[in-house]
Amino acid sequence: MSNKKSNKCSDCGKLCWTKRCRDCWKRNPDKFERTEEHNRKISEAHKGKPKSWIQGSKHYNWKGGDTRWRGGGWESIHQQTKERDNYTCQKCGRTRNEIKICVHHIKRWQDGGATIPENLITICQSCHNKEHKFGNQRFIHNCKICGREYNSGSAMQGICKEPKCRTAYNTAKHYRW
Repeated sequence: MSNKKSNKCSDCGKLCWTKRCRDCWKRNPDKFERTEEHNRKISEAHKGKPKSWIQGSKHYNWKGGDTRWRGGGWESIHQQTKERDNYTCQKCGRTRNEIKICVHHIKRWQDGGATIPENLITICQSCHNKEHKFGNQRFIHNCKICGREYNSGSAMQGICKEPKCRTAYNTAKHYRW
């Protein structure tokens, strides 16, 4: 947001960030109150349209990077893959009656692996955890405090889950990671 006040208050003419200054709004907040019919028309006009002003880089909490959206039809492909594999883990043979099953990308989605049935496999939650935590060295990092290896699923990137490392990290806020 710019530091310049670029709007004039519609009531008093004072420079402000919004259409009406805070003082005028406090004196008469209901001046521009919309009717139920107006709200209904606006709602109908916006139904089904993407809210592009709050998505991706325009969202106030955007930190860069890619989105986690897998593309259209993910749920359908997800279901087809489970049916094709008979709801059975293709690594250990357990079924959905024994353990939660997942659909896993053989070639990682982040590395350009397509979301197509040929690149998907049904595996149980246990095998899925092993696949991501130990099967791919890209997920293993060294703690910046103690040097110990840890999984990148840790809440704080660069720090392992050891309490002494978390304490050291929290007390050294001036240090740039």
